[in-house]
Amino acid sequence: MPSQLTPVDDSIEKVNDEIAVGSDLEFQHRWWRFERVIWTLFGLLILLDLLGFFGRGPFAKTHRRTSDGTMDVQYERIERSATPSILIIQFGPSAIREGKVRLWAS
Repeated sequence: MPSQLTPVDDSIEKVNDEIAVGSDLEFQHRWWRFERVIWTLFGLLILLDLLGFFGRGPFAKTHRRTSDGTMDVQYERIERSATPSILIIQFGPSAIREGKVRLWAS
């Protein structure tokens, strides 16, 4: 027995008699809030990266000097896997004995 086909009545208005278009302002406001949070997080990540919090930037570089000035070491605070790192060691005149400098590293 064939069933009778009847169109579905929709309470939402149609645009150009083709597509039913509805709106949910509460959902839209939540979505806009979500987008603002995500864009803020992306902006913060980009700023932290530019400052060097993930390596290779102004925040990542630092130096230490001994109290008597015999040695000055410049290095990167944040090391990255499989990436070369720069370590600069400068010795003051008082560190040189008999034309030689000794450096122990552990």
